Amino acid sequence: MHYQSQLLEKYNNFAKKVYPFIPFTYYWYLKRTAGNAGKSILDLGCGWGEPMEVLQSAHHREATGVDIFPSYLSVSKKKGIYKHLIKGNILTYQPKHKYDIVICSHVLEHLKKQDGLKVLNKIIKTANQKAIIALPVGNLPQDEYDGNTYQRHLSAWYPKDFRKKGFRVVGITPRFVFGTHDRFKDYGVFAFLLFFVAYLSQPFYSGKPEDCVYMLCTKNI
Repeated sequence: MHYQSQLLEKYNNFAKKVYPFIPFTYYWYLKRTAGNAGKSILDLGCGWGEPMEVLQSAHHREATGVDIFPSYLSVSKKKGIYKHLIKGNILTYQPKHKYDIVICSHVLEHLKKQDGLKVLNKIIKTANQKAIIALPVGNLPQDEYDGNTYQRHLSAWYPKDFRKKGFRVVGITPRFVFGTHDRFKDYGVFAFLLFFVAYLSQPFYSGKPEDCVYMLCTKNI
């Protein structure tokens, strides 16, 4: 494994365990947003299941995950956090019933905008109580990796795309700290110093998603 990938993996493992309890971090927002609502949850584009690990540790729900990349589904299966895992394209996947919560974490940007809007409407239609979506603000370039061509970013999204559909939008990670750079590629281990700067600035930017790198969008149904 590449050195930068090792750093990122270690950071992600640390974040999943600690960040849900640290105010103003992504996993803290995610945990608070879901709360104790519902008994069922659908994860569209579940990947490795990292956000679901955080949610299940806080409040267990009957979870269904959908992803198109088999190796990611294998990782999620080993974690034991989903009752059902489905290999499928979220564009064509049609849920058989509604779920209390539908989450789509860092997925829409991997679709063409028109296709992403279709999935967005599907999320709203399928959620009984809450729809939760996380993704970059604007254009954040990313190429394929893990041998997965679906990892490319194909569309740019903005807070207004979600506000007009009734979502509450929270900004995460002030843009002035990272811009659109690959923090590990550019800074290596020193990127963690930038995380600290971003964290100290976060409380002042949560209400300014247009000035952030990422956004968390929530709609109560």
